[in-house]
Amino acid sequence: MTENASTPTPTPADPANLTVDLYKETDVGYWCEIFGIEPSQLRAAVQATGPRAVDVARYLRHKHQGGDRA
Repeated sequence: MTENASTPTPTPADPANLTVDLYKETDVGYWCEIFGIEPSQLRAAVQATGPRAVDVARYLRHKHQGGDRA
């Protein structure tokens, strides 16, 4: 029996599946380096968006572009 090639199986390597785990210092360090931010900024972004890295990245881009100005 063969697998259905038209239905891709998501893998952890799929960027849509990457998450930020604030309980793992190695994750915090990694994502802070990737995004060029401080741990407090990462925590605030995850609190605002949830742990999906793509959502955190989108949030940080929006903030960097001045999207949260009052």
